[in-house]
Amino acid sequence: MGTKIRYIKPFRENATVRYRLEKATIERHFPCMQCHEVHQKTTALVCEGNIQPTVYSPFYEIRVVYRFSQSPQVYILNPKIEIDAATHFYKEGNLCLFYPKDEPWKSTFRVADKIIPWVAEWLVFYELYKIDGVWYGKSAPHSNI
Repeated sequence: MGTKIRYIKPFRENATVRYRLEKATIERHFPCMQCHEVHQKTTALVCEGNIQPTVYSPFYEIRVVYRFSQSPQVYILNPKIEIDAATHFYKEGNLCLFYPKDEPWKSTFRVADKIIPWVAEWLVFYELYKIDGVWYGKSAPHSNI
């Protein structure tokens, strides 16, 4: 009598597992951030906290909204940032941190590894922009305000 071979299906990460992983990673690497799941039309992981990109910078209160398998959105809550054509914002008011056509968001990316460091970098470029009116970060076409 032969042994029946059983195959184990590969693990497919679901939203709940991903949110718990992201929450733990973000809060471990960035103690200034607090995360929680929000259940509305869709479930999302929402993280808020204060970031100071340099010792000479003010603290910026940010909100990161991450929906499973989508690019996270980042908002500056405080201080209010004046949005103009040269700053890198989308029309929804979230930061333009990267150009999706060059490097689309992948399910293997982690918010703590990519998004939060990019926010700090964006804030440095913003502060330099306020000083001399030049955006020193990379630029790509996007639907800004």
